[in-house]
Amino acid sequence: MAVLSTVVFGAPLGAQEAALSEKALCESSAVQREKAVPACTHLIEGAADAQTAAGYLNNRAIAFAQIGMTDDAIADLNAAIAKNPVFVDAIKNRGLLLVRKNELDRAIADFNAALKLAPTRLDIVNLRGAALQSKQEFNLSVADFNKILLKEPKNYAALVNRSLSFYYMRKLDEAIKDLNAAIVLQPDATKAYQNRALALSDKGRYADAISDATYILSKTPNDVEALSVRADAWRLSGNLAKAKDDADAAVAIAPDDARTRNVRALVLRDGGDLEGALADLDAAILQDPRFDVALANRGDVQQKLGASERARADLDKAIAINPGNPVALAYRGNLYRERGEYELALADYNRTLKVVPDFAEGIVGRGLVHEARHEIDLARADYLKATKLPSALDGDRTRLSQSVARQRLEVLAKLEEIKRNEEAAQLTIKKSPEPVAARPDPGRRVALVIGNGAYRDVPALPNPKSDANLVAETLKSIGFQLVTVRTDQDRASMLAALRDFAAEADKADWAIIYYAGHGIQLNGVNYTIPTDAMLKNDRDVPDETISLDRLLTTVDGAKKLKLVILDACRDNPFASRMARTVATRSVSRGLARLEDVQGGVLVAYAARDGQVASDGNQRNSPFVQSLVRRIQEPNTEINMVFRRVRDDVLKTTSGRQEPWVYGSLSGSEYYFK
Repeated sequence: MAVLSTVVFGAPLGAQEAALSEKALCESSAVQREKAVPACTHLIEGAADAQTAAGYLNNRAIAFAQIGMTDDAIADLNAAIAKNPVFVDAIKNRGLLLVRKNELDRAIADFNAALKLAPTRLDIVNLRGAALQSKQEFNLSVADFNKILLKEPKNYAALVNRSLSFYYMRKLDEAIKDLNAAIVLQPDATKAYQNRALALSDKGRYADAISDATYILSKTPNDVEALSVRADAWRLSGNLAKAKDDADAAVAIAPDDARTRNVRALVLRDGGDLEGALADLDAAILQDPRFDVALANRGDVQQKLGASERARADLDKAIAINPGNPVALAYRGNLYRERGEYELALADYNRTLKVVPDFAEGIVGRGLVHEARHEIDLARADYLKATKLPSALDGDRTRLSQSVARQRLEVLAKLEEIKRNEEAAQLTIKKSPEPVAARPDPGRRVALVIGNGAYRDVPALPNPKSDANLVAETLKSIGFQLVTVRTDQDRASMLAALRDFAAEADKADWAIIYYAGHGIQLNGVNYTIPTDAMLKNDRDVPDETISLDRLLTTVDGAKKLKLVILDACRDNPFASRMARTVATRSVSRGLARLEDVQGGVLVAYAARDGQVASDGNQRNSPFVQSLVRRIQEPNTEINMVFRRVRDDVLKTTSGRQEPWVYGSLSGSEYYFK
């Protein structure tokens, strides 16, 4: 969000430098700066009385402030006020410098003291309103700007400043109304156009926002703020090519401007170039270490890259700098929620909504926490609230959150229907019990269980080894005659295990392969990734991985049931860094959809095509926790097992992960237990 500059510290007198006396030099300290300091110093030393000395101290403070010596300036103002306690301009100027140091409470105290001495000074009312705005006391800041506009309805600065408070309060229509009035007053001033473009963009009126930014650029073609505003509007409207053109132009003009880097980072992030986005955000934060917006966005990118601890550190820092940053709070709430730290997530979402009550991402995030904690009525209320917000508010962010809310409402409705049907079925069983028919002997059942976690070229996965061991022990406990466990397999050992297991599958009635680890899809073909894979470019995939087809041929010899379970849908670090040798070659997250699975085979995904599976924050993933529980339920046919696993995981992950089964079996029934 842009911040308006409200006051120029000091005012030049415009006399010719060569003709300036020592006194004139001191009185023109706002422009003479270095020369004014010794002149004022000499005058202070020879001042005839305290009031005169206070005036020279105030002027020297202005010179110190202009050359960045803020503490020296404040020391002079303290001395000036001590000599003349009713020196209104010195008190006002000290308040301005305290704002510069972000000591807002002390600054407001000075503005209050100045107004007590000079209650009609509207310039000081404006400064207090701006300080209150920086404190996020938006109602109070609006009250100050209202006081000014009541006396001076055509005060340009007050209109622009009040519009900014309205903007932060998400009263976008009121903000735009004020900015329209300001533009009528000063049609050639660009600041009102800049701020109106921001408000229009947040209303989803991207074409109008682009028009305002384009108008500014027609007058000042190298205006980096206008280029950045227009780039962001192009991005939100979905035109990433034009967004990148404008963002690149802004960075070329001002490579050290933290805000232009931040805008381009968002364009790169939305285009899938996470590494490029990270580089721009690093540069922005290097230029401005207290830029809370860039820190929040870097936290989001770090989370997408799988570096959750670094993401948490960035978000903590952003919130420490600006405790009311709604985006940082919502991102950190998302991080806590994905870790299962629901109390912390709920606290962050509530803080988000205290700042911006209609922030859709915060409302939906809170709903997902309520749902995960089985507080279904509260979750449903939040989802309904989100769906009723204007979809144009905050553009794509709101629409995406509303889409999640509608999806969750549908899932909750389906789960309630399933629950009602199960309760009805239980009542029917109780009323008319029937003996369960004896199940036929399933025959010889064998399984190969693989868990790859200790990858050599990317960060290790914590769960696959423990998931594989738990699945193997469960299969043994329900009567599988042979269960082979292999963990942390390189390509050679994994192929050897598949060859050995194929011989066992040929002699078996059931043959199952469970694989946990990284997987990848290339042009719609799925591959499992051994631990020694490097995958520097897309050509390496067939040589360094093992295709799903290879797993399917391994179980093909079984007489009755052939089942492959792929717990390989994690957010894959190989895909984001892999070089593309052919532009049309697609490498995507998750696994690809299986269009035609033949031969009486089932293929079960931990997450349906295109989704990413969660490892959760426990020893075993949500998918495996449900799988091992459901296959131990007696007299549950295999198709029902996987339907129940799907419902369990949907509920546990708040709808983010939906297991899916491809293929079909013969008319026979299959029971694990």
